[in-house]
Amino acid sequence: MSAKFLSMTSCFALSIASLPALGADTATVTDLRRAVPADVHMAVYAKRNPERDYQREYLEEAWETVQEEQLGERILKIVSSRIPEDKKDDARDRWAEIREALEPISGEALANAEEFVFAQRMVGVFNQQLFALRLSEEDAADCEGGMTEVFELAAKWSDGKVRVKETEVDDATVTTLRLPKESPFQPGIARVGDVILFSTGPELLRD
Repeated sequence: MSAKFLSMTSCFALSIASLPALGADTATVTDLRRAVPADVHMAVYAKRNPERDYQREYLEEAWETVQEEQLGERILKIVSSRIPEDKKDDARDRWAEIREALEPISGEALANAEEFVFAQRMVGVFNQQLFALRLSEEDAADCEGGMTEVFELAAKWSDGKVRVKETEVDDATVTTLRLPKESPFQPGIARVGDVILFSTGPELLRD
């Protein structure tokens, strides 16, 4: 899914560190930049410019090439070739479950997000990431549901080593995949109306 963000990375950076954090007003996010905590060291904001929509044609052509060349299937074959024969059926079943969980998520909606924010914050020696996108409410809800289901699948397969935790922040629910404490990253997702937020650490979603 991260490839869907490539169309956004050439957009201008601006200082938004002084803006209020998400927790300050979660009922509606009228300004997407409000989703960024005040103590990040870097933030990028992008807004769709219809005059540059012609550039999306190049991305669509590239994606069509990926599909025609079956690059995903080739990579999957390379990965699966390293899986012991007696575990391949289980791996295929799990991959099928993941694909089913992600099915409601619209890649086109993510690629065509009206607004996009990317921010980074140093926590100790690790760089935590935050992504926020404005979609339609339906697409945002589907994205939240799909990623939450993936988290739940990971917890189910972990033999109790990871778990899914939900935390209420005003009107939003922050869903986190709690990995073992040794992991510096604890991926999380939240939704506020038509805005979907992803983070490698739940603090970025709660602050």
